[in-house]
Amino acid sequence: MSKTTLKKFLSELNREQLAEVIIQVYESRKEAREFLDYFANPDEKAALDKYRAVIMKEFQPLKGRAKRRVSVCRKAIKDFSTLQPSVSATADLALTYVEQLIIHLVRNPAQSTESHKREMVAKLQQTIEFITVECLGGEFGIRIESIAATIPHAGKEIENEISEFFCTGTPSANIVPLATRKPTSLRKFISRRHRQQF
Repeated sequence: MSKTTLKKFLSELNREQLAEVIIQVYESRKEAREFLDYFANPDEKAALDKYRAVIMKEFQPLKGRAKRRVSVCRKAIKDFSTLQPSVSATADLALTYVEQLIIHLVRNPAQSTESHKREMVAKLQQTIEFITVECLGGEFGIRIESIAATIPHAGKEIENEISEFFCTGTPSANIVPLATRKPTSLRKFISRRHRQQF
């Protein structure tokens, strides 16, 4: 059904019928329930915290192993955007995702897939463009500089790809990388059972 057809159908309903349709949609679809709850009582901070937690759980879960699923993070950002939040909150969530991707690429080079690398480069470019267009540089400048300071630690390949649209340069004195690559330790790869022998 097109939007025009839906609009025509809804315009023919009286208030009671329209209310009944909305209640049925509310009860039958989780996504609709969330949207209507937010529409009736918008709490942008709570919604942002909820979707940020989804992304953080993928990369830094409190229990279990990190799954780092791109599809889950993309869906979280898309679902948050359907609530029509402010551009600032939208940029905040996108930056959270980029930060977690770059931290993963730096700290876990052996576990970093090509899809993670491509996703990080694409999402960083998209987010920087969004922040520039919406004139949010002042609000997110420090976080962007921290990302820029982290990129050299992710390897030359990524740094070269990003240099086409994002200058890493020398960070300000008070800016520190989000993560740095640690030297690989042989002992790290020894099982706990064998480690007890040392």
